Amino acid sequence: MDDFDHACKRVREQLDKYCTSARSSKYVDADIFTIYGADVSALKEAIYGLRHIEELAYTVAEHHPYWQILSSLTEAIRVTLERWDSDMSAKDVEDIKWCLSGVADALAKPHHHHHT
Repeated sequence: MDDFDHACKRVREQLDKYCTSARSSKYVDADIFTIYGADVSALKEAIYGLRHIEELAYTVAEHHPYWQILSSLTEAIRVTLERWDSDMSAKDVEDIKWCLSGVADALAKPHHHHHT
């Protein structure tokens, strides 16, 4: 067991002892350990995860050939998650369609086809 695994185990033990309503998750393949409060729903967890994807998209900006795909899909997912418990407006639908057209445009560029 490495230091990270040992630290995660100690944190879990402390959570079990002092904060039984919290839950934790360790992503073994990425050395990521997260702690969630009792009120964290699957929707909140998805929105939190999307923020990491948005940060990646903003960080690489237009310097990566797949940036437009990632950025457009992230925006479409964000609108969808924001409206998850309510109705989408006509503007929301149009925004998602616009994002998806950005994906289609990016996929039509030749440099996206060399991996097939």
